[in-house]
Amino acid sequence: MKMLGAAAICLIACLANSCSSPSHPDAAHSETSFAEQLANVRAGQIDRIELVETAVDDADIASIQASDRLRELILEAGQISDEGAKSLAAIGTLEHLRLRLSPISDTGLEKLATMPHLRILNLPQAEFSDDSMSAIAQMPELQLFRFHSPHVTDLGIRQLLHSQSLLYLHLIDVPITDAILDDLIANRRLQSLYIDGGNLSDEGYSRLFTGRPDLHIHINQAHHDLDPQSTTHTHD
Repeated sequence: MKMLGAAAICLIACLANSCSSPSHPDAAHSETSFAEQLANVRAGQIDRIELVETAVDDADIASIQASDRLRELILEAGQISDEGAKSLAAIGTLEHLRLRLSPISDTGLEKLATMPHLRILNLPQAEFSDDSMSAIAQMPELQLFRFHSPHVTDLGIRQLLHSQSLLYLHLIDVPITDAILDDLIANRRLQSLYIDGGNLSDEGYSRLFTGRPDLHIHINQAHHDLDPQSTTHTHD
């Protein structure tokens, strides 16, 4: 299994700040179309499709064949539904997937969880719940999971932490509480944790920093005042 290295840490910092490719007023006209990028993938010229301004829908996703050599799919506009997630799950080569503005539910997430080589999954506007976390935990190569969903609780995160491959976790307004702290502290595989929002107390954060002083932690895109690494961090 390929491991994410130093570049992944930089990627996590980028994800935490919701960064994407630079855009400008003419970006929608200057970026290469979905059809052209897909044609280049099929020709073996590239293995990545990225669209910042151009909206892509389920029909576009359905046009990607399982035989296509696509490794990365980054979609910043348009909405992909659970039906689109089903089409994505058939792309066995995909390693990095970002679907912004896509309200993926448990049905769609369970489809994505069948992808054998997915290492990075970024779903910043999803609607799934605790019910699909156990499926994600079974993914054999998932190393980085970044998501927002108001329906995932401590129970779901506890199930997710059973993953044998997850190294980097970024939670966006996920309503976790101090009840999950023992599980986070006990998980020695986890290398990086970003928490934007949530319901952890200052006492809880103190417990987390004490219990996992080696864990790279960002709170609301910055280091917490109680974080012992706040004065030595060099990635910001």
